[in-house]
Amino acid sequence: MLSLLSLLAAPVHAEETDLVYFVLVDRFDNGDPGNDDTIDRADPHAFHGGDLAGITRRLPYLYGLGVRTLWISPVFTMRTEPFHGHGAFHGYWVEDLGSVEPRFGGEDDLIALSEAAESAGIRLVLDMVYNHTSFDAPLLTQQPDWFHSDGSIEDWGDPMQLIRGQVHGLPDLAQERPEVYDFLLGHSLHWGRILSADGFRIDAVRHMPNDFFHALSADLKAQLGEDFWLLGEDFQGDAQQLSQTFRDGGFDAMFDFPLRYAMVDVICHGAHPGRLAATLSQDSLYDDPAGLVTFLDNHDLPRIASECSGERWRVETALLTLFALRGTPSITYGTEWLLDGPGEPENRADMPWQARGPLADTLTALAAFRAEHPFLATAEVQIRSLEDELLWLSLLGADESAQFILNTSEQPIALGAGGWTGMLIAEGGTMVPVEDIIPPRSAALAYAPSVHPEPWAAASVRVQIRAKGKLGRGEKLVVVGAGEALGDWDPARGLELPASLQQPPGTVMAYKLVRIDREGVVHWEERENRYALVGGEGMRIKASWEAQ
Repeated sequence: MLSLLSLLAAPVHAEETDLVYFVLVDRFDNGDPGNDDTIDRADPHAFHGGDLAGITRRLPYLYGLGVRTLWISPVFTMRTEPFHGHGAFHGYWVEDLGSVEPRFGGEDDLIALSEAAESAGIRLVLDMVYNHTSFDAPLLTQQPDWFHSDGSIEDWGDPMQLIRGQVHGLPDLAQERPEVYDFLLGHSLHWGRILSADGFRIDAVRHMPNDFFHALSADLKAQLGEDFWLLGEDFQGDAQQLSQTFRDGGFDAMFDFPLRYAMVDVICHGAHPGRLAATLSQDSLYDDPAGLVTFLDNHDLPRIASECSGERWRVETALLTLFALRGTPSITYGTEWLLDGPGEPENRADMPWQARGPLADTLTALAAFRAEHPFLATAEVQIRSLEDELLWLSLLGADESAQFILNTSEQPIALGAGGWTGMLIAEGGTMVPVEDIIPPRSAALAYAPSVHPEPWAAASVRVQIRAKGKLGRGEKLVVVGAGEALGDWDPARGLELPASLQQPPGTVMAYKLVRIDREGVVHWEERENRYALVGGEGMRIKASWEAQ
């Protein structure tokens, strides 16, 4: 069995693993006080002095943590004054895409960071803002026709408004215009070439057309190489829409928001483990689930420590889950220090460099485990067991496997199987080797090649659903849930009960019953979602309508 010490001592090679680490430049480290300008560290909306030189000098620390891809927030010349009380330090209000922000040190410091990262074996990914400019960017007066004039988004369910409308009032670029496309592509190629950058993270993807990204991807790869990495941020929890953007936009990777919401709901907020299992069951929607970048928080969301109410066992359990599943794990700077913050700007606090972060060893050990078992990045997820407070997953490679067990209950769980080598995060955050017992409120990730389930005999099985409940004249019960077969949560497309449908074995159905009265009014069950693990043979589900 692997002890924590042996895991920490295991070499982590860049070609064997990947961990994306996000740095908000102004909040990370002040490597050159000479470029400070009106900083005020007591003001959460002001600049705090972080710069590119600070990131460069921390590269050895990042490499030791297990980081192999460094994603940095926008570094281009930006608005520096607050706007209606909101700080501008984050860099997403770009004024000039062709120059580097002087507060961060300028172009020479960016080149120095790129060269140092390459020498350290760390890929550098730049954050690119193509959707909008700053409120007062020079481009607004120089090229007013380059912007949409539709005003702010009012209806977030209207796809046309999402593309042409202003996000929080920011001037919205018209990417469909050839001159705008050439402008954005030209600057992208410039930075990609002079920095030998490894890729771009693209902000606000849902607010731009997919054909723009498809063309951009083709042009960037033609000029910068097929390995140039495009990571998209489509800020939504709908796996169906995310998979379509992933496919149509020509991206290499997309942030997995649906999985993020599921992990946080289950581990931090006590939702049924079926919430997580049902989300993983939607992996079939993606052409390549391994291309997803998984995460727990970012600079736009509450910190994971805040989501988990500061309970360390929950945070470490969430991290173990993150590193267990397919895709590429990503963490936000300061996670290893348990930085908290329920929202902006508190979730964008300074990196506390005074001591080693309390979770640094945990992250290092998790990265080492991934390095030792690289098949996890592409492993197929098979749901082995699902109960009210238990989720057991088999993570299947071509000729090896691992097991992941999440126990959110107050009782220990006996595994009853041998052949385990790996790690377990027990109550209180202590990492110990896996044995036969999973303690309460913990999760285990174990390399277990001898535990390898047989493939399912059939591609789909018949599921019959019946329900009972007191109905009035002309009323009906309908089952609705995740996936096309259950109407994608649209009652108008749900199945009237009793119902029969085909489902892949080993997946989890998330569903609810709804009552539709004689006037067509929909009445939802007043309860959490229901979940059912589909077995290898036909199954029957019986449910009772729970009235409001």
